[in-house]
Amino acid sequence: MRATHRHPAERAVTGGAGIGRRRRRALLPYLAAVFGAGGGVLAACAAPGQPGQGGGPPAGRTAAPVTVRVMDRTGSEEEVYPLRVPPFQEANPGITVAYELSPEWGAPKITALAAGGGLPDLGHVLVNTQDYHAFLLQGVLVPVDELVRRDRLDLRQYYAEAVRSLQVDGRLGGLPYRGYMARIALMYNAELLKQAGLAAPGPAWTYDDLATMLPRLTRGAGEGEAAAGLGIGWSELTTMIAVFRAWGGDVFSADGKRATLTAPAVGAALRWHLDRALRERSLLLGVGSANPQRSFSEGKLALWGRNNPGTAGNLVPLRDQLNWGMTLMPRGPGGRRGGMLQSSAMAMTRDSRLRDQAWRLQQWLTDRETGVQFALASKGSLTPGARPDVYADPRFLGRPDLPPGVQETARRAMDEPEPFGLAWNFRGNEVDRLLREVMDRLAGGEQAPEAGLLQDLERRIQAVLDQPRAGT
Repeated sequence: MRATHRHPAERAVTGGAGIGRRRRRALLPYLAAVFGAGGGVLAACAAPGQPGQGGGPPAGRTAAPVTVRVMDRTGSEEEVYPLRVPPFQEANPGITVAYELSPEWGAPKITALAAGGGLPDLGHVLVNTQDYHAFLLQGVLVPVDELVRRDRLDLRQYYAEAVRSLQVDGRLGGLPYRGYMARIALMYNAELLKQAGLAAPGPAWTYDDLATMLPRLTRGAGEGEAAAGLGIGWSELTTMIAVFRAWGGDVFSADGKRATLTAPAVGAALRWHLDRALRERSLLLGVGSANPQRSFSEGKLALWGRNNPGTAGNLVPLRDQLNWGMTLMPRGPGGRRGGMLQSSAMAMTRDSRLRDQAWRLQQWLTDRETGVQFALASKGSLTPGARPDVYADPRFLGRPDLPPGVQETARRAMDEPEPFGLAWNFRGNEVDRLLREVMDRLAGGEQAPEAGLLQDLERRIQAVLDQPRAGT
């Protein structure tokens, strides 16, 4: 059976199956070299559910034909769903999957559908925005703990921190879908490093090494993007948590209940970055019209940092124009690189009347094979499934259109001690707005990171943290 397409936006996505077939054909010689002529990948598509060939729940038959609806965003999903849905349907006779992909899918769409009783059986829900947690508390999402126990699903197949990030008061509201170590990757332009007489940074480098490199990578004649040697994102909550963690600080306490912006490590991290951005002009902060990704893609920046490893996918089309590589951010004075393990959830909604069938699909879409296929996509983010066996898969590690070592760097990033951690009351979006306002002013030189400013910011964020949980 073929997947049905119901969402109006899906008309723009129906060509995804063809894209997936072209990608698969392009990779066949590589995959054959990895797995031999017997081809474990093709076998996974032809005989799903076999041990070691795609994972997923065991095949099953329903009493009467049913249709399970799942909604997701566009991007790499346009290639992965046409690859993974047909073998699921073959393994589960009587279940048709209607996947609806839309660029509008997200928290606002979920909220609107929840109000009108039109939620799909399953949906992809982001965790880093904390909308997932609010939806679980509101009852929009269905806990799966009883199903996990009933089927003895081994949650150890996912990264433990990814599972933890989906738990609220001991309840698990979904299964880890895609996962990555956020804001820990740094891309480098190998040609610009060579011109400066510098080697590519290795795993052991530090912020002291970076400080020594930057003057040699900064072009004295010129201003702004063309002058800086390093560009990074700035202001946004997850990015600033990563920045502060490298110095031993954070926005929140470990339990997410206290704001910690007056800690000495936070001030030290801000001064290091602002000194190089405003005085040396060796650092480009991504605020306003400044765009580190664009500058790096155009060959103007030697280093582009505080990325997610999956953003390497944005550079794949430039492989004939840009000689680039990827490493991890340096270790800071606090002994850490800074980052945050993040995942998204494949979650069941309260409107599902086909929970056993949806549960089978929920497991399938979070299995090893689906996670690998996301990493092999030719468009969108390369973020794979949130599973160690995906990150260790030879197809993930050896993707042929990426520079050597890029995927191994992404795998090593998952082992860094950078846990998921946001506001205990799931009001991260409110904290983000307050933080952005002040960080933007600092980056523009309108204010300095003085004690009074940080005390006021901490007080305002603490006022948010003192409120009850969002969604209750």
